[in-house]
Amino acid sequence: MRVKLPDPQEGYSLILCDWSEFEHYWQLNSVQPIDRGELHDAYLSLWFEHDAEPPLFTPGFASLWPDGYLGFTSGRHRTNLLVKHRADWIPLEIDYDSLTRLGLQRSRVVRAGQLVDLPDLPIRDPVEMRSGASRCLCCAIARQSWD
Repeated sequence: MRVKLPDPQEGYSLILCDWSEFEHYWQLNSVQPIDRGELHDAYLSLWFEHDAEPPLFTPGFASLWPDGYLGFTSGRHRTNLLVKHRADWIPLEIDYDSLTRLGLQRSRVVRAGQLVDLPDLPIRDPVEMRSGASRCLCCAIARQSWD
């Protein structure tokens, strides 16, 4: 699926990352990502702006915290889904300071409007994924029980 990347937020750079450069930092986080095997194989419609052609995909927002781990203010699940499905390049927005401290070798800064190929997965509505249950969206993304 071909998507376009949006303008980055102020103070952030838009990058396409080689996840092998990030996995170590993510695993240091005390809030462990959901097991990739437990993720639904679908995107949430909330992650896209469908008015554009191709659609705009909102990447995750990441920072390298002082403790040395990669944390997300938004986008942990979509990033984890892309890693699970072995996207060649994972789009992220990362703050300038973190980008400098990481000293990345293979990941690269890109411009707004960059076209990226993501794994072909269905796009589903969050209500559909929740199946009417009153649990959080994180639980809807993962195949967790509703009881």
